[in-house]
Amino acid sequence: METQQDSNFRAFLIEQLKVAYWADKKIVEVLPALQKAASIAKLKEILTIFLEEKKNHIIRLEHAFSRADEPPATKRCQEIIGILAEGNKIMDDTQGRSVLRDVGIIFMAKKLVHYGIATYGALLTLSQIITYEHMDEVLHENLVESEKMDSSLTAIAKNDINIETDRESKE
Repeated sequence: METQQDSNFRAFLIEQLKVAYWADKKIVEVLPALQKAASIAKLKEILTIFLEEKKNHIIRLEHAFSRADEPPATKRCQEIIGILAEGNKIMDDTQGRSVLRDVGIIFMAKKLVHYGIATYGALLTLSQIITYEHMDEVLHENLVESEKMDSSLTAIAKNDINIETDRESKE
């Protein structure tokens, strides 16, 4: 029998799934523009991978809703709106197709990834507390992919940005 506390945890989990679902859908809308704006080939490549992973995150979130016997639904995510607004300002303030713009894209992408890490980590913990069968598996996959994406973006920043900065300064 479900207690009031169990019901409150469930409602909170569903609410947060809705926010994560909206956030990932919004990120999928924005990533193609970031890919187009990037000038470093490896950054374009990692943003392509990021886009595909986010599409898979959406599918997995739909599975999570299903495991909770809820239809997929969205709720606006203020944090993502803020990150995207900041990213748009960075894009406006940097020169087109420059290394500085690539740095700005990496900043924005890392902030989006870190939002995902925090969200999927918290959702995973809550789903384990509530013990939804197999929901934690799909949330764990999203968390692991987000953590790997963070590492990939860091590697590009450390390795490729330095090389491109040297090239751009010589031109």
